[in-house]
Amino acid sequence: MDAELHRRTPDEPAARRVLLPPDPRHTPSHGTVGMAVRTSQGALPLRLDRAEAPCTVQSFVHLVRHRFFDRTVCHRLTAYPTLKVLQCGVPTGTGEGGPGYEYKDELPVDLPPAPSDPTGVRRLYGRGLLAMANAGPNTNGSQFFVV
Repeated sequence: MDAELHRRTPDEPAARRVLLPPDPRHTPSHGTVGMAVRTSQGALPLRLDRAEAPCTVQSFVHLVRHRFFDRTVCHRLTAYPTLKVLQCGVPTGTGEGGPGYEYKDELPVDLPPAPSDPTGVRRLYGRGLLAMANAGPNTNGSQFFVV
């Protein structure tokens, strides 16, 4: 686990600032965490797998414990044939801002190729999966989407 995993984002004001999560060198990497996040679309029951994305789960749990997601708006619902997601996780409801820190990507390695991509580069997130939304590589914060 990279000790530089969590870093402050001083150039972007936090939507709702929280303390940095615990030291990433002590992040659990096995087991699941069950929780419900209250959103503008109702309670969203989640089961997060630490083995798949230990630092992401650690950050998500940290944000829930600090009530970061309370009263947040799910600001994006898409129904395109190739992109059907509900995006949530930022208190402003605008899709901008976050907790005042960001962390590195933990990309899934077992997703099937997207059928519409003959190169096999694009991957298909299955229905019900939760993933972090970001502004580019290694810029995860609080925004997430559910397929």
